[in-house]
Amino acid sequence: MNRRSPATALLAVVVLLAVALLATPAQSAIKKLPVTNPAAAPVVAVEDAVTPPGGNGGAPVPLPGPIEPVYPSLHDAMRHLWMDHVVWSRNVTMSVFSDLKGRGAYEDRLVKNAADMRDLISPYLGAEHAAYFENLYVLHMTLASQVFDAYKSGNETLVRSVTYDWYANADEIASFLCKINPRWDYAEMQALWRTHNDTVMDEMLDYKEANHEGDVMCYDAAQDHAFVLADYISGGIPTKGLPAK
Repeated sequence: MNRRSPATALLAVVVLLAVALLATPAQSAIKKLPVTNPAAAPVVAVEDAVTPPGGNGGAPVPLPGPIEPVYPSLHDAMRHLWMDHVVWSRNVTMSVFSDLKGRGAYEDRLVKNAADMRDLISPYLGAEHAAYFENLYVLHMTLASQVFDAYKSGNETLVRSVTYDWYANADEIASFLCKINPRWDYAEMQALWRTHNDTVMDEMLDYKEANHEGDVMCYDAAQDHAFVLADYISGGIPTKGLPAK
């Protein structure tokens, strides 16, 4: 019992000190807190607080009207349409060189991609410009199918002719887009469209030659570049659009 008495006494002292601290008025503890610089206080977003933290008599803060995320939606939609383009171009390639049924349906779906692209850019670049782009884009797809058929036939003269037309169409698309929107650089736009043709061509040739490993790599490259082209196009379109001429 006597050996435990010092410990018991010490515990009692600790308890008394704790009680004393708890009994200290709250105001004294508050005074010890550092004073916050109002200018450095974090900004509270309107959507995070219906009423302001203090002041204003507790009156509700008017919330801003809905903001249309124009650019993000344009960016994402553009990428989606370019992925559609790569996928359905792939299906046409396979139908040509593997004699798969459904080529007509695949090509029709590919052409629908041009209409979807027209509808996407029309609010920004004007309906007339968007329709003209659609025609050039459909020609791009038509010439690609002709290139595939030419390679399948083995007619080298035809291959050179339609390939030339296909790349000339890519240059025309780049030129037209840069004329209606000076935010795009022609040299960059031309290089992007030509590289798109290159990736489709490489993929087609590997598939034709049954180079399956190379075909897979080229398809991945076509997807990656499609996103680069999509981002360049959407990134250069003013979110409020350009006036139609």
